[in-house]
Amino acid sequence: MARAKFPEKIFWRNTPQSHRNDGGLDSKYFMWLLNSNKACDADLHRTVNMYSAEYNRKNILKAVDALCNRQLSFDQLYISRLSYQLYEEDDLTGLKLSEDNVMKTIKLCGRVIAPLRLFHEIRNLRKDRHREDRAVYYEFIDILL
Repeated sequence: MARAKFPEKIFWRNTPQSHRNDGGLDSKYFMWLLNSNKACDADLHRTVNMYSAEYNRKNILKAVDALCNRQLSFDQLYISRLSYQLYEEDDLTGLKLSEDNVMKTIKLCGRVIAPLRLFHEIRNLRKDRHREDRAVYYEFIDILL
């Protein structure tokens, strides 16, 4: 979301007229739209990046959640995405969960984390991930927060 290059009207055209206003979309309705409606899938699937619609949806939901809870700003999200992409593997399967990679990525975001806490955060990531040794961006946001 932070400076993402998704087509401008993806969410606007999938929103009923009753939920639109001049300021944009309500964040609660936006979250509901992404969680329950598959109408955005064609627009989110491999449009500006080589990721699936599900992956893009989870990233957007995590970013909106962090923004709504005032845990991250738009600039911090943008910087975290850039630093994540810098250390992400070429095969686009995620950030390798070695202590060095994750510490460097967090440091580029302007944050610090104790090594023991980092170990616990990595250990407590969901166990049903695609790759056990990698973290995708929305999981990296969890580590960052």
